[in-house]
Amino acid sequence: MLTLTTTPILALSIGLLQLSAPQQDLRRYQVEWENDALRVVRVILEPGQRTTAESSSGAVMVFLTADLNGRMPASEAAWQEPGPIELENHGPARFEAIIIQFKQTALPVAATPTVPRAYSARGGVAGSALYGIGWSISGHGPEPVKSEMLIDRPGLSVTKERHAVTTFLDAVSVDPSDTVVVYLRSGYAWSVEPWYPSAVRVRRGDVRVWPANAFYTLGNAGSDASEFIVVGRR
Repeated sequence: MLTLTTTPILALSIGLLQLSAPQQDLRRYQVEWENDALRVVRVILEPGQRTTAESSSGAVMVFLTADLNGRMPASEAAWQEPGPIELENHGPARFEAIIIQFKQTALPVAATPTVPRAYSARGGVAGSALYGIGWSISGHGPEPVKSEMLIDRPGLSVTKERHAVTTFLDAVSVDPSDTVVVYLRSGYAWSVEPWYPSAVRVRRGDVRVWPANAFYTLGNAGSDASEFIVVGRR
């Protein structure tokens, strides 16, 4: 089920869109989201399997398992230069990754904010935007968010974020380009609903995409720290 989240007016839920992927690679190469700016795919390869991905303007690979050689990657995310990406699993176990493929080398000028629809893979509930910054039961401020820059390139930033347990709701954000979030730990994230936010279950490997000009929040709604990768054009 594909759930649309964070629209300022109403909640929407639609069935998973049938998007194009190489017919012979449907089990290995799954398109989870696609628009004019980017494509988000999930690649799953058993030992010895191979497939090919391609991005005209480069891509970001987020590892959910060991790398293609069966080793722990040096970083949770890696930049892939434009062109074909040959993927073959040389390791002893299943390989899984999320690949964010960019279709544009430069960002278009942002239009006046509209009411775009956001995508949450296996992620939960939809709702409207919340315009407050939240509250604290203890009266103290929230713990600092830990953020590590993984990829810093012209027009692109990829960060790993860790949000501690808190009674605060993060302020909503809005970006002029698409923002992709890949969860590294199971837990709970905030949905944003007309009257109150609710906690929705997220699992390792879940993906959320907020299109340009969509309101969203990355706050932690669970009792354990949350970790995720944020991929954004700038």
